[in-house]
Amino acid sequence: MFFSLVFFQKQGMQPNAPQMMPQQEDFMFDYPHHQPSMPPIQQNNQQEPPIAIPLLFILGVSSIFILCFLKYIDKSFVTPLTLIQENLKEIKEGRLETKFENNSENKAINETFNTLNDMVDGLKEKEKLQNNFIQTIAHDLRAPIVAQERAISILQDEFNNHELLEGMMANNETYLKMINLILEAYNEKKINIDKTEINLYKITNSIIKELKPMADKKNITIKNRINDNFIVYADFISINRIMMNLISNSIENIENNKTISIKGIIGSNKTRILIEDNGAGIDEETIKHIFEKYSSSNKSRKKIVSGLGLYIVKDLITQNGGTIQIESELDKYTKFIIELPTRDKNEKI
Repeated sequence: MFFSLVFFQKQGMQPNAPQMMPQQEDFMFDYPHHQPSMPPIQQNNQQEPPIAIPLLFILGVSSIFILCFLKYIDKSFVTPLTLIQENLKEIKEGRLETKFENNSENKAINETFNTLNDMVDGLKEKEKLQNNFIQTIAHDLRAPIVAQERAISILQDEFNNHELLEGMMANNETYLKMINLILEAYNEKKINIDKTEINLYKITNSIIKELKPMADKKNITIKNRINDNFIVYADFISINRIMMNLISNSIENIENNKTISIKGIIGSNKTRILIEDNGAGIDEETIKHIFEKYSSSNKSRKKIVSGLGLYIVKDLITQNGGTIQIESELDKYTKFIIELPTRDKNEKI
């Protein structure tokens, strides 16, 4: 107890006095009563230049340069090459009047065009010499064949249509037809197209009657399914030769006991003529070249008559402003599709 009293006295405290909590201020450090504020950030009033403006300028200049470069490439190379490709297709189809015309600034391209034009001129000259030679030979062959035909006709009357003479006459007619087709195919003069309204039913009936002996030998039936008042607007001579060649071509190239069907369809601005047979058909590779000179759907016999006949048919149809296509499936059918424009109501006949 004594020691306790001494301790309290040394501490300046009463032993039994109630202890008072020290005021809060006694425990506070000597800091300011408000939080210290951060020093203000100095704002830079000078704005940095935006990056988008020079970038857009560069892109714009680059785009203009690229467009100019592409235009130069197109004018100097792409367009001339496309023109060359198109003209070569026409030359391949036999249109040697095609000219290579180009205004390219490229010297090499212009020289290429000049070389191609020289090549076409050379082909035209060679074709002209070839045509003259073939026409001369055909004329020389035609004269004795015509004379032979007359002689056979006299002998037939004398010997009462002997079987041997009938065979000679048939062969003679084939040779004469072949020579006439050669002369027609290589005749550079185009026929004068005089379009008029033609009753196709009557023309077809007349041709069927003319070709009946030829069809009867193979027991081929020809059906005229054209309406009796079916009208086409074309050159009379042309349409007669077209129908004659196509029907006779079908008779020659299909087997015995088959059928040929002829139809006509009138559209709003086109007239369609369909000549279809149920023969052996034609393969796709032959169809690609069937309208070329000397092409033949019968490769084993190489019928020059059929080849030249179809070449002439297409040429006549083209001169009348029409088109011809062929559809075929082996061992099923072959169909020739002719399209001719109908007459304009304002067009005078």
